[in-house]
Amino acid sequence: MLERVDGPTMLADLEAHPWRVGAHARLLGDLHARLHRIGAPTGLRPYELEGDVVLHLDLHPGNVILAERGPVVIDWTNARRGPAAADVALSWILMGAFELDQEPLTGGPARRLVGRAERAAIPRIRRRLVRTFLAASGVADEARALLGPVAEVRLADRNVRPGEATAIRELVARHAAEPTST
Repeated sequence: MLERVDGPTMLADLEAHPWRVGAHARLLGDLHARLHRIGAPTGLRPYELEGDVVLHLDLHPGNVILAERGPVVIDWTNARRGPAAADVALSWILMGAFELDQEPLTGGPARRLVGRAERAAIPRIRRRLVRTFLAASGVADEARALLGPVAEVRLADRNVRPGEATAIRELVARHAAEPTST
């Protein structure tokens, strides 16, 4: 049965209220942790890495609706069975390496200046989102260990654009060997 869920996505709320990045990141980490406590049904297709919990494999701020009754996770088309850390690693990749389609700045000088300032803040907000999300997930070290293998699976997806592929490779090179506490 389908049900209509009203509310903004977490992404839309984050864009409108960037100061909520910490709260949204903690909620996203908690949603992952709660999901990964669910044992996968035997008929659920396996992910490329072996594990036995339900994985969403697209759980990021654009797929969480902030409904009045609480957050609702949408878009379950990629759900599989696998290791929790793979789901967290993929969300890290999706949030850390997505391409921004930025249109040229328009308007008067003041509007263009504000636009440039907003764009300059995006990398800092993204880093805080990912860092706080990883800490809240409960499996940050395990996700870091799977970052390379999960990135290879993502890079094999024919829908990954060249710019995203480059960003994924850079993310892996930067973070796969880092200690989690940084």
